[in-house]
Order: sequence, then C-alpha cells, then structure tokens
Amino acid sequence: MYFTTNFINHHKTFRTNLGMSVLVLFMLTMISGCAVERNVQDNRFYSSFPKAIIDVDKKFDYLGSGKYQISEVPGMEDEFFVFSGKMNKQTIQKGIVIEFKMWPPKKSPNLQHYLKIDDKQKNIFAHGYKVINGKQHEYYITCTSSMSSQWVKDKWEGGNEIGKWVNSKGYILPRCGLQQRIIDFGVDVHKIITYVEDATLSGIECSKWYDKDQLPEKQKIYINDFTTRADQAIKFIEF
Repeated sequence: MYFTTNFINHHKTFRTNLGMSVLVLFMLTMISGCAVERNVQDNRFYSSFPKAIIDVDKKFDYLGSGKYQISEVPGMEDEFFVFSGKMNKQTIQKGIVIEFKMWPPKKSPNLQHYLKIDDKQKNIFAHGYKVINGKQHEYYITCTSSMSSQWVKDKWEGGNEIGKWVNSKGYILPRCGLQQRIIDFGVDVHKIITYVEDATLSGIECSKWYDKDQLPEKQKIYINDFTTRADQAIKFIEF
C-alpha cells in the first residue's frame, strides 16, 4: 500500500494533537481531583487539605461559611464556618467558628508570628496545650469584645469580618465573648477552632471580664466549667 507524504504528515499531526489533548485532559482531571474541598454535612466539618474531620454537637445549628482577605497580610485568606447554639433573640449566646487561614505562596519568615499569643495581655486567662489525636495543639482562653457588633440606625458598627458576615445573616455576636481557641500552626494553613459564649451568661457584667488579675474565685470556677463545655461541644475525629 502506498502512503503519500501528505497522508503521513496528516496522521502524525493528528496523533500529536490527540496526544496533547489526552495530556491536557489528564492534567485537568488531576487538578480537579486535587481541588481542596471543605464542607459541613450533618454537623460534621470536613476538609480535604489540610485533612480535618470535626464533629460539632447537634445542639449547634450550622449557619454557613464565608471567606475574606486578611488586609494585614497581602494574599492571606480566611475561610470560616459558623455554628450557632443558644440564642437570645438575634444574639448568638453560644457559638463555634472553624477557621482556616491560608498563607500566601511566598511568605516572609516573620509572618509565622502573626498569631503569636501574648500571655501578658490581661484578658488571656489560660494558655497551654491540649492533646488531640496524640498531638499537642496550642490553646488559650480569653474574653474579648473585638468580635462584637451592633446595629445603630440600620447601620452596622464595630466587630470584625466574621461579625459582619454574622450580621448579614440577621444575627449579632455577644458584646463580650468568652472564648476558647485551639490552634494548629501549620506551614501553609493555620487551623483555628473557636468556642464562644456570651460572658454575661455567668451573671457577671462585661466590664468584669477583661482583667485576669481582678478575677474572684467565682469567675475562675466559671472559666473551668466553660472549658469543659467547650471541649464537650467539639469532637476531633482528625485534626
């Protein structure tokens, strides 16, 4: 059988194009298969990277998730997932926030101290390590008004990005929030799990919750009980 030069060249080009198409399809499939997945189903939070599986007590309702860019660190993104427990009208009196802070690809060494915990702050009541799945994870307990927010003449004032997101859903975070935060300082991603309660549930006004040197025994006992509730509300399957 005789093949012309045009026939051979045509088939070589066809095979080359076919090979390239298969390669591109393979690469797209790999990229799609490696896409990071994070979601919540039936109060179980799942992340494919970094791998994490966290069960949240069914007493907490999942409100949804959001993302924002962290202005202090160009290229750094925060993805968060919010759960609400006890409510008082619009105010979330008990809540859980799961956050993943993604570092930019080319970060400077000093950025690793972005979330460094300062024990000298008067509103840091406890700071140490909890053993989760055989590994130590840093945690601290604090009371802060930085996450609080309020509506003034139909305009939101105060709070942070998560507070703004909560407001957009029609809710308000407590004016003074007693928080336990568990942190995993990963190389590329920081995982932060926050359990928060309205500090006034203790029967003690907000102004009494910001100086650890002024805490009476009653508040110290309350903080210990708060820590127990925080640990019981969250179950780490993988972290």
